[in-house]
Amino acid sequence: MATFDQKLEPGHTYTVIVKTFSGKVASWPTTANVTTRPLPVENYKSHPRDDGGDILITWLPNPASKQDHYRVSANKLLLYYIYLFMEHQVK
Repeated sequence: MATFDQKLEPGHTYTVIVKTFSGKVASWPTTANVTTRPLPVENYKSHPRDDGGDILITWLPNPASKQDHYRVSANKLLLYYIYLFMEHQVK
């Protein structure tokens, strides 16, 4: 296992190359492209529209990160109110 403690940049792709050695003889290299996780967006805001049917969502990309697209999703939230009554015992 190897750990890179360099300052890798968020959202960038790096090529990692691994070789094995026996004395001075090296194996063929094994390579992989690895992309670091991009940083979250900044200044996220949501604005319900006056008609009640739409929501405007705005954000800014994090300038310290590289990203090439965004995925926005919405799910209906169902709220249930549960009242829990607890009986307190006096000792």
